[in-house]
Amino acid sequence: MAARSDLSSFRYLLFVLASIGLPLASLAPAAAYSLKTHEQLTRAAMAQLNACRGALSPKEGVALAAQGVWGDSAIEALVSCNLGQDRLTKKFTVWHFYSPTRVPKGRWTQANFVAAETRLDHWFSILVAALGKDETTPAQAWGLTGAIIHYLQDVTTPPHVIPVFHPSPVWNGDNFDDFPFEDEAPSTDVTYCRGLLEGRVDLPTLLAATAAATKESLSSPLTWQVVRGSLEDVPPDWSLFWNQAVDEDGFGSYGCVGDKFGEERVGCKGTKIRILPETYTAFARARHKAALEASVQAVVFTQRVLGSAPKGDTVTCPLPQRTHDEEHVQIQWMKDKPVRSK
Repeated sequence: MAARSDLSSFRYLLFVLASIGLPLASLAPAAAYSLKTHEQLTRAAMAQLNACRGALSPKEGVALAAQGVWGDSAIEALVSCNLGQDRLTKKFTVWHFYSPTRVPKGRWTQANFVAAETRLDHWFSILVAALGKDETTPAQAWGLTGAIIHYLQDVTTPPHVIPVFHPSPVWNGDNFDDFPFEDEAPSTDVTYCRGLLEGRVDLPTLLAATAAATKESLSSPLTWQVVRGSLEDVPPDWSLFWNQAVDEDGFGSYGCVGDKFGEERVGCKGTKIRILPETYTAFARARHKAALEASVQAVVFTQRVLGSAPKGDTVTCPLPQRTHDEEHVQIQWMKDKPVRSK
């Protein structure tokens, strides 16, 4: 009864905010990378997979499950199922935070009471389980893969693996999530392609390893110039931006400079420092590369299961749908999208 009352109160809050013209998207739980970046990462991943197929001999390509060229239509469908995870209503259903050891509770102002899941972990496991079912069609398998790579990309962002809640009804999203993706020509180095494709890790392990690498990246040295103040007050690494200590509600917080990723001049406890743009770019590029590589490995995993890239069938996108049982959320299959390969 209390939950229903909370939901009614939230709907009333939405009505009031809409009436005064406040964008409702500001209430939505964070979706990690922007839609544009998710799309760019997915297209770059598929370009890399196609490039590796061309770099390897046909026999080795088949052995490493890089068989088949992904055409434009197949890539479009994969992108569509990826971006579908960020539908506003679906972000309320499943929050895109990684938290394998505890369930973040959030607060009323974060609309936690309307979420079926406040972390991505359980939803990810549902997607992976569906991928392994005998009754899952190739169309559904590729749709599941599009959704799975969305969350693999999400866990390459620091605020989503600590996690740090953003946005709230007042603040905007994390600056890192919107940092520009710099597309590069895909590598055709045979050694690199072999290393990228030959790992036969399962998807839950890939998710955990990708998230762990993101957390580890926060301990990498950070170079700055002191403008005013003392070095003693400034953390020597990226915890300057994201504090990994988790509060009772299951969320961490921003570091002493706050949500200032990308800003050249920032302050920490009275100390003013300067961080060069190329420092930010190098950090973001490493996280984006991790997202690209995890995406490639997830697609290759599905190709091993199905034996080929999509060929003339369709892709059906899975979205989270609230249930009223212990599972909390289940798959809602969306409209088929045509897929054709070259």
